Amino acid sequence: MQVKKFEAKNMDEALKVIKKELGPEAIILSTKQNKKSFGLLNRPSVVVTAAISDHALLKKKLAESKMKDDLKEKVQTTSSKIQADTYDRFANKFIQNKNEKNQKQNYRNDSSLHSTRLSKRYIDVMDQDEDKELYGAKPKVKDTMASPPVTVKLPAKNTPQQRFQDSLNQGSQENYKYGEIGVLREHLIWVGVQPEIATQIVTVVHNDNETWKKIRNEDISTQIQNLIPTVLNYIRIGAPLTAPQNENKRVYAFLGSTGVGKTTTIAKIATRLKISTQKKLGFVTTDIFRMGGVDHLQSYADILGYPLIVADSPEKVPAAVGQLLSQCDLVLIDTPGCSEFNLDRLAFIKNSVDVLPQCNKFLVTPVNQPSSSKQLKVSPSRYGGIMFDGHIFTKIDETDVRGEIINRAYCSKRPVYYLTQGQKVPDDIQVATRERIGQAVFHQYSWE
Repeated sequence: MQVKKFEAKNMDEALKVIKKELGPEAIILSTKQNKKSFGLLNRPSVVVTAAISDHALLKKKLAESKMKDDLKEKVQTTSSKIQADTYDRFANKFIQNKNEKNQKQNYRNDSSLHSTRLSKRYIDVMDQDEDKELYGAKPKVKDTMASPPVTVKLPAKNTPQQRFQDSLNQGSQENYKYGEIGVLREHLIWVGVQPEIATQIVTVVHNDNETWKKIRNEDISTQIQNLIPTVLNYIRIGAPLTAPQNENKRVYAFLGSTGVGKTTTIAKIATRLKISTQKKLGFVTTDIFRMGGVDHLQSYADILGYPLIVADSPEKVPAAVGQLLSQCDLVLIDTPGCSEFNLDRLAFIKNSVDVLPQCNKFLVTPVNQPSSSKQLKVSPSRYGGIMFDGHIFTKIDETDVRGEIINRAYCSKRPVYYLTQGQKVPDDIQVATRERIGQAVFHQYSWE
């Protein structure tokens, strides 16, 4: 999402500029009367913060690039509905022409279309330039004899079944003892699930006679496909933040190590709530140890028009939260990042959040940094001694091994609330569902 500030002498002129630059689908986030001088006549002005999704802005730019100058100027003076319909029409026409061109090119390039015997293939969707981002990339067919179903993509080499068979050929007693469920266990390990957790899950499936009877004689890809729902049933899903239904759901603290994306995640959630519910939020930050930590959240607070209070000691947190609750629907608390071995910093965080009796605590965890087996056994539902209520997993796009989601959620028995990637606010965040987690962990990754 693109967020910009506009200043004009009145609201009407500001809206005209916003419509011209961002298009008819722009959303007004906040307005502010500016008593300072504006222009040569030193008159008061209005400052408007507006936002537009990357997709809508790209569509506008694409449509205008296909218009002649006189038509472009004419469209910009029409109503928002006519302008939006015009952009859609031009963009859809371009998409259609582009797809037809790609189909012809793929037909010429794909020799398998001219063969009487088709090889089995899997698809790899590439999405690299702005045009493809808008109209959807054409699947690129890779020549390989691997034949898993599209829903469970396995590379041609080094698949779990190949690794399992190799281990048997090499006389590995580790996999011999798991017998016919060994390959399913190997697949879970292959996607990043801890071996001990993988063993527990496949053992449950094997001991369920009705389930095992249905899948034991199927090919391995079908077995894995049937295993996925069982795995996902171990994952609890939390409801996304909305307007509070009771007093126990108004304060949320975000915990986690340095650099996991706590502040950006807070900004994504807050922006989405502003757009979807129009409820007012307040921010408290205790991130006073990192250079620029307060400024980072302050910039988002200014854009959204939300109040921010800095609490530089645990004792000041209750008063800050109480002040914001008197004027806001929800309060989001940003905490300092630190490792689970920094006892002094952890004590500061614990004293800041445990003093709030109705504080819901999220542990923000990057998927690309797997936890050790020891970490999962010792205190799976605590962060450095702080009991947390739910998970938010970040950096989904920075790894293709995402079994850490299952490891953490399975061991902690805490629900998963959100999945995030990237820095775009608020686009790069999704409400967690079992289907999305399944796609991220087991399937071809896509962000929809």
